[in-house]
Amino acid sequence: VLVITAILRGYSEFLVELHSMGLLVSRFRIELTESGQTAAHIAASVENLECLVYVLDQHQARGINLLKYRDFNGLLPIHLAAQKQNPNILLEIIRRYPSYSSIFDHIFPSDLRSPLEAAILNNRYDNVIILLNHFPKLIELQNQYGETAIHGATFCENIAILDLLLSIAPSSMIRATSKNGNTALHFAASNSRTDKIELLMKTGHFTGRERNINGHTAYFLYCMRSPLIQTFDRLPL
Repeated sequence: VLVITAILRGYSEFLVELHSMGLLVSRFRIELTESGQTAAHIAASVENLECLVYVLDQHQARGINLLKYRDFNGLLPIHLAAQKQNPNILLEIIRRYPSYSSIFDHIFPSDLRSPLEAAILNNRYDNVIILLNHFPKLIELQNQYGETAIHGATFCENIAILDLLLSIAPSSMIRATSKNGNTALHFAASNSRTDKIELLMKTGHFTGRERNINGHTAYFLYCMRSPLIQTFDRLPL
């Protein structure tokens, strides 16, 4: 509780004092909160870089890597950092991954969401760029539903993120379908995002008539958003 309070209030000096008293010990690598978060999760959540560096250094000195511990939602500290506004939190965590591939050992294949998706869904354009600069293969991965980062970008408010992803993603990822057979265009159509529909169509990878496993096209899903034609289940679209 003392460590949690210190981090939440930004008392990095108090953490040093706890350590000198022998109270900051290896047991703090395990769950600290009801949601299973470690001190690293908490420091990343409140965007306290000084506290994050301190707790990571102290545990690393004992051979404990807090960055590989998940909370009860399956999230690593890097997921939380990707959601936050301060990019220095994310950069500090990335700096501590020993190799390019080690991050994927921690993230996939079981994760519902990658750090890239976390940044996208929280409209963190800067964090998206940081993650792709360090781990470009993140754009080639699909979550357990078969959805790509481009699928996720159809939900975020910042259209610049989708524009960025489309400019660097391989064609296979742009055209990729989820396990339900939905393309990114289906997702954009379901949300009536005409700006994103236009952006996706400009890539030349879609016709608007690609069908999902239910036989529905993106055009059909877009039309279904209108209450005037909701009952037309047999539209030849």
